[in-house]
Formats: sequence, structure tokens, C-alpha cells
Amino acid sequence: MDNKILAVTVAVVAIAVGISAIFLLNNGSGTADEGSQVDYVPTGSDEPDGITQVTVTDNLGVTKTVKYKPERVVCLSTYACEALMLLGQTDRVVAVTNSSKTNADQAEYFVNAKDIGNFNNPDMAAILKLDPDLIIHYGTQTAVAEKLDSLHLPYVSLQCSNVSTIKQEITALGKIFGQEELAEKYCGYYDDIVEQVSKAAGSSDSKKTVYMESFSSMYAMGLSSTYSVLALQAGADLIYKEQASATVSPAWVVGKNPDVIIKTQTLANMVDGGAENIYNEICSRTGFGTVSAVRDGDVHVLCSQLFAGPRCFAGLVACSNILNGDDGLSVTKVLTDYNSMFGLHISMDDLTYPNL
Repeated sequence: MDNKILAVTVAVVAIAVGISAIFLLNNGSGTADEGSQVDYVPTGSDEPDGITQVTVTDNLGVTKTVKYKPERVVCLSTYACEALMLLGQTDRVVAVTNSSKTNADQAEYFVNAKDIGNFNNPDMAAILKLDPDLIIHYGTQTAVAEKLDSLHLPYVSLQCSNVSTIKQEITALGKIFGQEELAEKYCGYYDDIVEQVSKAAGSSDSKKTVYMESFSSMYAMGLSSTYSVLALQAGADLIYKEQASATVSPAWVVGKNPDVIIKTQTLANMVDGGAENIYNEICSRTGFGTVSAVRDGDVHVLCSQLFAGPRCFAGLVACSNILNGDDGLSVTKVLTDYNSMFGLHISMDDLTYPNL
């Protein structure tokens, strides 16, 4: 009788081992059939999931199948680098552009990453030597994409710079790196800010007319620019209504007599009194002394870092503060919350002049 029980037990164990072997052959890490459909595993799984690939749609509308949780990442977008920071994935990055290596908010996260040059002309030989399993590409750089294709390097275009696609791109990165919960947390925070700004804009009695100027003097922001999109979302009535940005004359601005002037500038030109100098130059332009914005002290110089990338919600808040008052929001508050929520160290110095 005991021998029969032993024989049955051995048979059951053998069947279980056989089933496990079949499972591993079909689903195990690195052994899935090339043509098989592989789904990603929800964040939080404690067991080896056997998933090797995920499929995402990038910001060019191209569907890409890439490695799940890649370990040797080259990131060609400074904005995508910030997305990887908030998703806690910087330890997977082996190379970044010189912009990220010199960016005061990012350099500490990529100390060990190689500098592979400019985002629009990266060192391809250096990238090849790094043997990356994923390259995050700046989508507008088609020449770079062509080189990556010719070298058969794995890449996805998720530059994370545009306000209209930022949530979708961070969601895609969350899927690739198995950080869906953090991606959802970011999107929820972004939506909360948008809702508060929408309420503030909706409660205003009338829209203020606004002249939005780019980095160069007398270069008006077109409606398609991220800066204008955020200003409109905050309730601005922009005096320049063309899609493309273009040079305008001082006389044209004076004739439009805007209630508000918003000038954007790089951080390098904001520091060490640079923002104040820019402010004074605007106010001293020919005829501008008669413009309502200048007379009423409603001229503002805002750092371009507020308007692009994952923190673009701060640019929305800055525009809302100017147009609608603070209404419980401020640039400092939303960036402080952002830092706290995602363990970041984003600086809040020299972002607005006068201070909001």
C-alpha cells in the first residue's frame, strides 16, 4: 500500500515539473517566441513575471514594441530625462545629452551617465559602444531617427516636451519601465492643477489682452507654441493670433495696447539680474510708455523652464497668477509639491520676474 502511495506521489510531482517547464519555455524571460504577443505586467507584482516586451504608441503616432524594463537606456531628450527622474528610473540610464549633464536640476541624477553630445547630433559611435537596449529619441529630429534605423538600434520617440502630449508620453514611459502607478500619480496631479486653473479663469469677469514674446526682442509667440497654449488655457486673450511665431514692430504692439506683456527667457539669461534688465528693456521700448501693461506694472519675465517638459503645469500656474490672481496656487507651491511627491530637487530660483 505504501509503495502505491509513493508511486502516485512521484507521478504528480513529475506532471507538475513538466507543466512548469512548458510554462517557462513559452513565457520565460528571454525565451518567448519571436512572433508571440507579450503583455506587460501591472506594477506591484512580486514574482518574476517573464515579460520581455511592451507595445506603446510614441509621440509621432508610431506603434513600437520595446524591451520591458530596459537596463541600458540612452536618453536624447532633457525633458524625457526629467520624466525618468519622477519615475525613479535614472539608475537605468547609461548616456544623456550635454544639456542634461549641465542642467542644474538634472546633473546629480546622471553623474555616471556618459555625455553623448547634442540631442540633434549625438555621438553614434559612443552610443553603439554602450550597447543600449532602449534609446529615448527626441521625435522632431528625423535625421537622428534615420541614423538609429540604419544602425538597427532600438528607440522610441517620447521627448516629453509638448503640453498637448505630456501625459500620454509619461504614461507610455510608465508602461515601459513598469511604473504605471507613478505615471498615474503624475497625470492626476497635472489634471488637478488644470482643473483649479480652469475654475480661476472661468471666474474672471473679463479676459485680459496679452502680448506673448519669445526669447528674441519683438518676436511674438504664435498660437501653436506651448507658451501660447498654456496662456490661452489660463484665460488669456492673445493679441497676436497667427499660428506661427513672427517678428512684429513696437508700433504694432503699442497700437494693440495689451493689458499684460509676458516675455519668456532662458534661465541663463534670468540669473544675476538678467531678468530685471530684460524687464527694463521692454518698458523702455519706443512708445511702450503708453501701453497699459507698462503703465500698470503688468510686464512679466518668465523662465522658459516653466513651460516645457513634465513641469509645464508650473507655466500654466504662472500665467494664471498673472491673469487671475493666485487663487490658492503659486509656482513655488506647485513645484514644492512636485518635488515632494516624486523625490525631486527642482530649483525654484530665478523663474519669474517680478516674483509671483
